[in-house]
Amino acid sequence: MGRLKRQGGQALAFCCDIADRKQVANFHTMIDDRVGTVQILINSAGIAPAGSFVEMSDAVWDDVLTVNLTGTYNCCKTFLSGMLRSGWGRIINIASTAAKVAYSHVSAYTTSKYGVLGLTRSLSLETAKLGVTVNAIYPGYVDTELTRENARRMGDKTGKGIEEVLKLFAESSPQKRLIAPPARAG
Repeated sequence: MGRLKRQGGQALAFCCDIADRKQVANFHTMIDDRVGTVQILINSAGIAPAGSFVEMSDAVWDDVLTVNLTGTYNCCKTFLSGMLRSGWGRIINIASTAAKVAYSHVSAYTTSKYGVLGLTRSLSLETAKLGVTVNAIYPGYVDTELTRENARRMGDKTGKGIEEVLKLFAESSPQKRLIAPPARAG
């Protein structure tokens, strides 16, 4: 954030449950009042609990689809109108390689990311000639605590060690490695 401040910018941190339409609407109103129309929206919130389809609870299915897909929908639906009114905007949805190639033991996550891909494609066709682009980014596995926890769970279910599962995750990437998380800006 230091570089941002040095260059005359500012970052504001707010908390909003994107799965709750009312919170997203209130968040939109607050942002609109403080800084004006949002022109760039990055939908990156997501959850990815691992487990077999048969053992997955309905609550996990509902939670994953609500956060990953409905949350993306809620934000697009709420912020797109202002972009269209201004004639310019950019929406970037963080999907996953799971949106293009399914993975075992993450059926809810894979389904949600396929949905994000479909939403992205549909919105991009609807808005391209109106000054708003909608695109998706498809990162692979990022070396985070969530990824390691999912590797542990998958290892418990399959009898493999965490490092062996992490290696399988890495093999799914063209670079054959986990993505390093971004360094904290100073």
